[in-house]
Amino acid sequence: MDESWKSFIASPYVCDALKREPREYLAARPPIGSAERLAFPHPNSLKRSALLVDRIYLPSWTPDWVPTDIPLELTFGDPSLDHETAERAWMYAEVDFPWKLDDPAMKVYHLLEIYLRGPLLLYRASHPRTSIVPINYDVGTAVLPNGTDEVYQGVLHNLPVVLEDTLTWPQVVEFRQDPEARRKFRDLHLWLESLEVRSERQAADLIGQKIEDYRWAIKKHGLTTAIQGISSFVSLGAIVPAAGGLVAEAARISPAWGAVVGGALAVAGASAWVGKRLLDRQDAVRGAHREVAYLFDVQNLSEAEPGRSEAEPR
Repeated sequence: MDESWKSFIASPYVCDALKREPREYLAARPPIGSAERLAFPHPNSLKRSALLVDRIYLPSWTPDWVPTDIPLELTFGDPSLDHETAERAWMYAEVDFPWKLDDPAMKVYHLLEIYLRGPLLLYRASHPRTSIVPINYDVGTAVLPNGTDEVYQGVLHNLPVVLEDTLTWPQVVEFRQDPEARRKFRDLHLWLESLEVRSERQAADLIGQKIEDYRWAIKKHGLTTAIQGISSFVSLGAIVPAAGGLVAEAARISPAWGAVVGGALAVAGASAWVGKRLLDRQDAVRGAHREVAYLFDVQNLSEAEPGRSEAEPR
């Protein structure tokens, strides 16, 4: 805790109080959509948060040294609202507050109050139809009081921290743009918006269990498919004798034709089996616990090709 304020100071959220104009490329971003989901994530959760919501906060008065590799379309900031934050920051900077505080916990509290809680409340008041959530500010430093964002904190607990280092921003964009991922993203948020929990830990446990149940459903389908495949293809010869008259007649006309018809029947049988298994897989993917399928795929991003889960090929 003693050093935690330092990582916040080195974050893109601390407005440059000395600037009088917003950075042009940030001020030119499209306005916030009425139904967009927005987040004010901790600097150590930027990529994971960008996978969970539509856009993440990057104020228009961000200092010049802030990295510019975050794709602009994933961020939001309103110059007029951000200016209010910058003005307040300038006022506090005049009296060297909260930098001069000796108590690290109080320093973190006031930094969050000035640079995050203030802007968050401004945005919520100005864009009441959007879903705006703070993400991952740890116990004792919540941007809002307890009870307001436990669900999203619980989601974050179920996403590997390693994603922040292993994923590139282009990979984040690629995954978000995948049509199947967008469908799963919608399912996830419909469920999260109806979820009622009493604590962050309860949310984390409930979501984690849901993901494990979904993972088991996918594995069970794979194991069942493998066993049925062995059984079906061992007895595949049963497909052809049922139409033996047709094959015999074709062979009587020409041995070559007999081979073609027999092979076609065998392939047709195999195709029917494969088709049935594909339908079964869709039942597994879209069945129970489908609401966490998106999180299941995100968990696998640290090991699999972006946009595709190794355990759930499309």
